[in-house]
Amino acid sequence: MSKLTFEFENNKCELEISRVGQEHCLPRKLHEKKKARKYSMHYIFSGYGTLIKNGKEISLTKGSMFLLYENDEHEYFPDPMAPWAYYWIDFSGEGVDNVLADCGFSREKPYIYLGDNANNICNIFRSLAEEYDGSSLKSLSCSGYTLLLFQRLMQYHNQYDKTFAVRSARFKVFRDILIFINNNYRMNFTLDEIAEKMNVTKKQLFSMFNDFAGMTPVNYINRFRVSTACVILSESSIGIKAVAQMVGVEDEAYFTRMFTKWKGMSPRDYQKARIQENPYEWLKEKDLDFR
Repeated sequence: MSKLTFEFENNKCELEISRVGQEHCLPRKLHEKKKARKYSMHYIFSGYGTLIKNGKEISLTKGSMFLLYENDEHEYFPDPMAPWAYYWIDFSGEGVDNVLADCGFSREKPYIYLGDNANNICNIFRSLAEEYDGSSLKSLSCSGYTLLLFQRLMQYHNQYDKTFAVRSARFKVFRDILIFINNNYRMNFTLDEIAEKMNVTKKQLFSMFNDFAGMTPVNYINRFRVSTACVILSESSIGIKAVAQMVGVEDEAYFTRMFTKWKGMSPRDYQKARIQENPYEWLKEKDLDFR
């Protein structure tokens, strides 16, 4: 075993490395569902898999990392078609949570995507796995690589925080645009008019919708109209043309095509079925519910 003591920004960490290794998982490998006895950090260098934490499924792939927190229950398993392979390091100690937070991990979000930084982290894990043999002689090398691993993760997380600050300010503008659209979708503003009223360019408008919503402004507006129409249709027997007009669409045929595209059935069939659902669930899934 290798023991490592260091301080970072007044946080003292006494860490003990217990094991280092790598695994190429078989497609039929059983789900791992257990309470972790130690911290276990994994770097995925090929394939795909799933981590389940607090009932939430997280799909992970090459260039991602996930962390099993000491004394927390976890479940994780490889993709049956393209099973993951990963390096891992098990450790325990005092002050570990604070260091892991500086690396970008938390018990609520025990995974990170490394993007362009993946190769550097992969090389450190590879060196760790090659050096580790459980001997006292090699423990010094493992300690050095572990320190380097934490330093790089902290560095990348700090860079991400700076990027996130810019992204956060941009998202506030986007949030205000959504609120404006949600309150005025019946009025048929053009995209040029929306951009002008919200003090952005049309190009910026498209860019924000692409980045934060994964769709065009027109698709967002139409889908929001369909969701609102779903509420009306499920609670009344109002005619389809009237419903279309209530959500800002004058052409009943166009409204029917639009509705069918998003719901997979016509508005008339939807009304007859009296479907019980939250038609705004897609907004919640994207964390964009600003109604």
